[in-house]
Amino acid sequence: MEPRRRYPILVAFLHQALQHHTDVVVELYDQCLWEYHSAACRELKELRQTMARSTNEKLRMFRALRQVLLDTTIDDAPVRAVSFTQVPEAALRTAI
Repeated sequence: MEPRRRYPILVAFLHQALQHHTDVVVELYDQCLWEYHSAACRELKELRQTMARSTNEKLRMFRALRQVLLDTTIDDAPVRAVSFTQVPEAALRTAI
């Protein structure tokens, strides 16, 4: 083929190849970004569930302590000992 015809065809082919490969790269980037977004959503959901469980456990613990602290039949001095029978000291320290 003579150069006058060969070079325009080559330029057109390279332009088309550039567009095709650019589309492929953009599609791969989009897939990768979507995977990261999905993983982040899953992690956020797990974190929220963990926080909700932790909050519920603390509420149960403080509800048990409330019953001891507001019980007027228990003298002020042994309140700590009775509280630790309801909620172990280690569990209270961990919660706080």
